[in-house]
Parts: sequence; structure tokens; C-alpha cells
Amino acid sequence: MKTMLPTPDSMPVTRKDLHVNTPSKQTFPIELIMDGNIIHANLKQNDITKEWLLSQMKKKGFSIENINYAVISSDGNVYFDEYKDRIEHPIDKE
Repeated sequence: MKTMLPTPDSMPVTRKDLHVNTPSKQTFPIELIMDGNIIHANLKQNDITKEWLLSQMKKKGFSIENINYAVISSDGNVYFDEYKDRIEHPIDKE
């Protein structure tokens, strides 16, 4: 049985071929608050202090009592979801 290798013209393109930078480290979202409770294990595992988390809330005008969910996304931004969302209609409109 012979092994056939694809010709260079039929090889898939790679990020390197396109000169696209790839992040050196892939990160995943980090849940910080769920159901209104701070997830202390996630803070500790990721060297995040409660004070830092509270300061991020304060910057955005939130208080801990009003937050249902908080996450650091893979792009490094912190997102908060309040218990009382300001959504008028639950169905998205396009």
C-alpha cells in the first residue's frame, strides 16, 4: 500500500501562511459570580482579589447585591448581569 501526500497546492492554508498572529496563550472565560454568589475558588485559582472584583463593579455603577452573574471573557473584559435586567422585550429584534 502506498501513502499519498497532498501536493503543496492542495494543502490547507494555515495562519502562518496568511501571516496572522496567533495568541501565545489561549484563555477561557472565568466565571466570577453565579446566582449572586462570588465563586471564591475561581478568584483564588486566577489570582483575582475580591477587592479587584468589587472595584470593577463600582467602575460600572453596580453593587454586589444587584449582580446575578459576572464573567471575565476570553478577551479579558469583565461582564456583569444584573438580577433586574433592563430588557423591555425578551425576544431579540433584528
